[in-house]
Amino acid sequence: MEDVYLIRDAETAKLLADRTRCRILALLRLGEFSASDLARALGLTPQAVSYHLRLLERAGLVKVVRTEVRRNLVEKYYRAVAKRFVVSYLVAESPEAARLAKEVLGEVARGFRALGYDIDEERGAEILRRFLALKARALEEVLSRKREELPRGAWLLVELLVHVKLCSNPEFRRFVEDVKEALGGGLEPK
Repeated sequence: MEDVYLIRDAETAKLLADRTRCRILALLRLGEFSASDLARALGLTPQAVSYHLRLLERAGLVKVVRTEVRRNLVEKYYRAVAKRFVVSYLVAESPEAARLAKEVLGEVARGFRALGYDIDEERGAEILRRFLALKARALEEVLSRKREELPRGAWLLVELLVHVKLCSNPEFRRFVEDVKEALGGGLEPK
C-alpha cells in the first residue's frame, strides 16, 4: 500500500464527492474487506457496496487483494491502494473544479455567514476554491520530495511543511489579502 495516491483527473476526484465511497475507502485503508463485510459495517446492501467498489476499482483507488470460494460463492476482498488520497492542484484548478466549486463549495461557503462574516455564497465558494488549489499545489510540492515510506504520524510534519510553503508563496500572500478585503478589511466578524 502506498503512503499517498495523487489523483490527477477530475473524474476520479468526483468519485470522492460521494459520502458512501469515502466511507468505503476509509475502511479499506484499515484492512481487507469483502463487499459483504463492508455492507454489514455500513448498513448498506451488498449490491450497493459492490456498485461503489466497481467504480473505485475502475478508477484505481482500490484493488482486489484475494479471492475466496465458499460453496458456490466467490468472495473478493478489497483494499485501498494508499493510506491517503490527495487531489492534484491541476484538478483543483481545472474548469471542472470551478463548476464543482459552485455546487459543493457554495454550501460550505454559507459557513462564512454562520461564523459572522457577511460574504455571499459565490464569493465564498471562489475563496475556498482558490485556497484548496493553492494548498493542493503546496502539498504536491512537499510530496514530490518524498524518497521513502513515511513513518507513522508523519502527516503532521507534511501539514507543517505545506503551511510553510504556503506562507512563503507570494501568490498565497496575495490571496490572504484578497480574503481580508472580501471579509471587510480584516478578520474581525461583523
